[in-house]
Amino acid sequence: INTPLPNREEYLNSEKFQITHYDWNIKNNLITLITKINKVRQAEEALQQTNNIRFCHIENDNLIAFYKWNDSKSSEILVIINLDVYNTQNGSMQLPLSEIKAVESGRPIQVYDFISGHSYNWYDEWCYIELQADQPLHIFKINK
Repeated sequence: INTPLPNREEYLNSEKFQITHYDWNIKNNLITLITKINKVRQAEEALQQTNNIRFCHIENDNLIAFYKWNDSKSSEILVIINLDVYNTQNGSMQLPLSEIKAVESGRPIQVYDFISGHSYNWYDEWCYIELQADQPLHIFKINK
């Protein structure tokens, strides 16, 4: 596959020249993940617009986190993504407490992860995050 054709910038067995038939109905991890992401995007108003985004401080350069909300803050989403496709990454993330609507001091922030289906209660401004290579992101719905 990596043997070049003589005097050309193309490869001998390039997919470019192959006719391939894919079974798009087969279930696999990538299709399942993309399906979940698209369902969340359709259901959550915060993810249907490009404004109202704030990147969160996270103590690991291989993780990125951002908070999105709609104008009325009836839809608030926190997304954390592992940028390292091969390794588990973890770190502490700072929640944007001043921007999350109606959070009372001392009360937990309840989040639901659309990807894993798990719920968590966060009690502090700094939260521990860990993402495996096979589960590269969290999409949290913030419930108060």
